[in-house]
Amino acid sequence: MLESIYSSQSVIDEIDRSPYGPFIRRLASDYLRDGYKPENISTSFSLILRFVRWAAHVRRSPRELRMKHVGAFFTSLDRPGKNGPATIPRRSVQRLMGLVEAKHGHCLVEKPIPPHARNPSVVRATKEFEIYLRDVRGLLPTSIVRFKTTVGQFLTFLFPTGEVRPKVIKAKDILDFIQMRGVRFQARTLQADGSALKCYSRYLYGRGLSSSDLSLAVPKIPCWRNQNVIHTVTEEEMAKMLRTCDLDHPSGVRDYAILLLLMRYGLRPVEVSRLELGDIRWGEKKIIIRGKGRKNAVLPLEPEVRAALDRYINAARPRSKEQVVFLRGVAPFVPPAPSAAVSAIVRRTIIRAGLKPQIFGARLLRYSVASRILNSGGNLIEVAELLRHSSIDTSARYMRLDLRRLNLVPLPWPKQGGRK
Repeated sequence: MLESIYSSQSVIDEIDRSPYGPFIRRLASDYLRDGYKPENISTSFSLILRFVRWAAHVRRSPRELRMKHVGAFFTSLDRPGKNGPATIPRRSVQRLMGLVEAKHGHCLVEKPIPPHARNPSVVRATKEFEIYLRDVRGLLPTSIVRFKTTVGQFLTFLFPTGEVRPKVIKAKDILDFIQMRGVRFQARTLQADGSALKCYSRYLYGRGLSSSDLSLAVPKIPCWRNQNVIHTVTEEEMAKMLRTCDLDHPSGVRDYAILLLLMRYGLRPVEVSRLELGDIRWGEKKIIIRGKGRKNAVLPLEPEVRAALDRYINAARPRSKEQVVFLRGVAPFVPPAPSAAVSAIVRRTIIRAGLKPQIFGARLLRYSVASRILNSGGNLIEVAELLRHSSIDTSARYMRLDLRRLNLVPLPWPKQGGRK
């Protein structure tokens, strides 16, 4: 692996003689596995060589290395030399320190720790709550992180340094926390906080850690949204978006397949990002959608979607052991951010197509799929089935999708007035 990064055999021999040699070879393997090209990481690895020589000079082996030593090395980089201050990226050394940390157990690079992660008792309590959210409630990872963070902040608010004692939590504590948060955050954030606290209160009560169900004490936060007509794009505008994808470039092939999934099935962004290679049943002409709350749906694999997925997986997808279908277009070839990356693809496509909708992101296409069903004579039950809503009440919001069908509602204006 090092042979593809360093051109000098003497440099490679120097690294292999160093006690850091095995770690550096492992790091090089990780970089190349993630899809980085050797010429793109050679600059970063020049700093690795500099660290090896510095460690040999100060006589610090991996076992003897401490955070203060790593800090001294980074400080030495800031000293201007004959060519000016060093501007070499430091991420490669930080990743190398991570491998050393895993081997010897010493913390070598300072990591920012949020306040709710500093109290060991709070950390234990939130970890137990995380297990409940994942194994019992079956929430998505993004929801688990949000709930866990809010509960950690709540427990830190009540027990800044001491042991977490769920039995002493009162309704007033929940109200005080919401009031404190209300000074800084908007109503939508407070609604999310309330959902997390309700879930945590029921968790405590169900496990017998609280004598009463405090979820009833969580106030309802008024948030006036979903009051206006939901805007959509037409079939012609969707086709225009698809035409902007560069099918001669791997990223364009990937974006085209993602857009088709959103336009034909009305998928959520997280459902696109969670799609795995095994979920595409080529022989059965079906596709499995991993929905919210561990609810999977089996949908027919439309010919157009099948062709787009086949072209991406067999011709444009980077080589990777990852099982998820869609990967980053540049190294490291890993799954992108669950929802933000998918919505960003839709946003860029809308801009390229020259469209100017009222909303951007993946939800615009989800709304448009529902609009297509309703405007073609479908009903809310069909919308709920395709979009995989757990309740018909969720589908009811789509009654605000378009004004076109409302043209059939008003009665014609009377041409003659008066009594006969």
